[in-house]
Amino acid sequence: DVGNLWFINLLAARDDLRQLARMRQVSLLKIPAIGRKYAADVRAWQAGASFSTEVELVGPMIVADARRILALGVEIKALETRLEA
Repeated sequence: DVGNLWFINLLAARDDLRQLARMRQVSLLKIPAIGRKYAADVRAWQAGASFSTEVELVGPMIVADARRILALGVEIKALETRLEA
């Protein structure tokens, strides 16, 4: 169980991390595990969000890692289901 699944989903929501700073409330609420509270937290962060120049290099790796974590979660659940059968 990933304790901050909402955050992993947020990181995986866009191809470019910088796009997260411009997401609207309605878009944030469409992300799995993000409700009003976490959307408000993200909106508060967006007000002062800034990125270092390294985001161009490491951003794609962070997004890929977040997506892989989510994919692994799906694979693990499938294995658990098979083992329970």
